[in-house]
Amino acid sequence: MSCPSWCREPAGHLRLEPGGDGDLHAADVGVIDVQEIPGLRPDGSVAVQIEQYVTRTATHAPLILLDFEELDSGDGREGLTVDAAEALIAVLRQAIVLLRVEAS
Repeated sequence: MSCPSWCREPAGHLRLEPGGDGDLHAADVGVIDVQEIPGLRPDGSVAVQIEQYVTRTATHAPLILLDFEELDSGDGREGLTVDAAEALIAVLRQAIVLLRVEAS
């Protein structure tokens, strides 16, 4: 099985055993530094990753993962489909426009 073009794992990395667990295609996309908000959270970072779970019989949709681990007391990972990530971006852009209009 070949890797998708975005996968940053070494060629041939998938280990798919009959009847066993699946494996992942994965890529670290980038890290965003997040500044401290006094009283709310420390400074930290948000890592953006892509993962796709694959078994011998199924290839699942890739997820965009936002890793807030440095900023959260839990494991801080949330998986998003491509469509959900695009929707989140659209809503965030709307909020930014509203805030920029409010600030001007």
